[in-house]
Amino acid sequence: MHDDAIGLEVASELRKRRLGETVVVYDYQAMDLSLLMYFKDASKIVLIDALKAGEIPGTVSKYSVPVSKEQLPNLPSHHEMQLYEIVDLARQTGVLECPIVIVGVEPKDCSPGEGLSFEVNEALPKAINAVLKELNLPGE
Repeated sequence: MHDDAIGLEVASELRKRRLGETVVVYDYQAMDLSLLMYFKDASKIVLIDALKAGEIPGTVSKYSVPVSKEQLPNLPSHHEMQLYEIVDLARQTGVLECPIVIVGVEPKDCSPGEGLSFEVNEALPKAINAVLKELNLPGE
């Protein structure tokens, strides 16, 4: 769905770079519990998604999820299962014990179809650099 593909676009661009043997790039199109299997044994997770937070379309935001079992923040989302619910479940079951950073891009158009809106496409390099910074890798 148009701008909801920002995470897939960022993953595609990251795969073109030499990120090192310890960095694994997954793209996952569904927001469901099967996502948890990718979290196991990670030392850090950086998730990229379209997050509706009421900002200007194309705004790139970063959210840090605490490592402790404290109550998680209610992250903005437009998926049936909220991202924070998946992360909370992973924390409670012990599947996830590493730091998590979520890089969110404010979508403009989440209607069915392909291609990013102009605003979200323009934010693509900033989102990529936000991920690289979290991985302590050089950006553009």
